[in-house]
Amino acid sequence: MNSKGSAGMVLQVVASTPRTLVVMPDAVLAPWVNQALIDSFVLHQPFLPWAKAAPALQDTRNNLRQALLDHARVEAEKRYFILTADQTAVIGCAGLHPDPAGEHAHVLGYWANVGYSGQGLMSEGIGALLAAQDFGTLRLTAASVNGASHGLARALGFEVVRVVEGVRDTPWHGVHDTWIFERRVEA
Repeated sequence: MNSKGSAGMVLQVVASTPRTLVVMPDAVLAPWVNQALIDSFVLHQPFLPWAKAAPALQDTRNNLRQALLDHARVEAEKRYFILTADQTAVIGCAGLHPDPAGEHAHVLGYWANVGYSGQGLMSEGIGALLAAQDFGTLRLTAASVNGASHGLARALGFEVVRVVEGVRDTPWHGVHDTWIFERRVEA
């Protein structure tokens, strides 16, 4: 399914809800993705080691091109971008990469645009993606101090299956734990 938004972009839609569209990576999204990353740097910095205060637009464009190519590689992370239904903003990104610890299992990672946090849009978009695609058993790791990630995981039906104590140490939160969430496929 393709969708042409208000900005005239034609994007490959993977899933949708009344408030969100989940689309394949596309370099045309670069300005919006880049701005979302810049706006959200303070939110991302304590939890995402790759976060940059001012990512270069060309780097973001190249990253999106590579993300699309990665969909053809079995072992690569598959990234999907969550947009507002009217395609005027990037809400965030969800990435799923094969989990080497399990057959037909993936690890879910994500980032959210601070301007859209706290509205349930990421949970809604990722939920639509997970309903549209079979990723098998899913795992998600989160810092024990990241309440937003705990809320997203629980909203998507994940449960804490393990706590790894004292493995994270950041200038923002000191030493803290990693929570491992899991969502199993119903047989």
